[in-house]
Amino acid sequence: MKSFFNDLLRLIFPQRCVLCNQILLSDSPLCEDCRKGNPRLSILRETACSSCVAPYAYEGAVRESIIRFKFNGYREYASFYGCAMAEAFREQKPDFLPDMLVAVPLSKKRLKKRGYNQAELLANAMAKHFSAPVISCLGKRDSHSQQHFLDKAKRRENVKGIYCFTGKVPVKEKRILLVDDIVTTGATLDECASVLYRHGAEAVVCAAAASAELDGVQEAP
Repeated sequence: MKSFFNDLLRLIFPQRCVLCNQILLSDSPLCEDCRKGNPRLSILRETACSSCVAPYAYEGAVRESIIRFKFNGYREYASFYGCAMAEAFREQKPDFLPDMLVAVPLSKKRLKKRGYNQAELLANAMAKHFSAPVISCLGKRDSHSQQHFLDKAKRRENVKGIYCFTGKVPVKEKRILLVDDIVTTGATLDECASVLYRHGAEAVVCAAAASAELDGVQEAP
């Protein structure tokens, strides 16, 4: 009986592949073609202030998927990406046990327009795989241009001073897993990590759903 209702719901509200958005006939989040053509990776990126782990390259079907997730309301993708991020993170950073997860914030204006912070959704999904809470301690000002409209040379200058510590939760001597959707130059993550370090964080390591650059790629087993 349960199977019948599941099949009926799938006909009415068909599950779709997270990457290509095609209708699925199984409970897997990916279709067979996307599963074979887009294997999960273990990408480790070193940045100026930290390092970042990502399970996918920001290209092709993954790029289109994250655009849907980020801009078109596909919030349900967070579970899939959060799980992949947690698996890749444990492969690259097996000895790093975070005390808390922190999402890269959106400005109040951007959050109001979009209705959700995709990085926060990813952090909440990742937190299910760690014994650590998601806490809100960073804020973002409204006055800067969006990063994805800028070339690499301007990205780091654009984020200087844009993030601030809200003081809601102390981070002194805490090990923090900082979460975002995409890592490009690492400028955003570095700026956020710098704020956390200035307020006493012991260590900050980052995770993203996808990397726009592919330094240090290792294919997951």
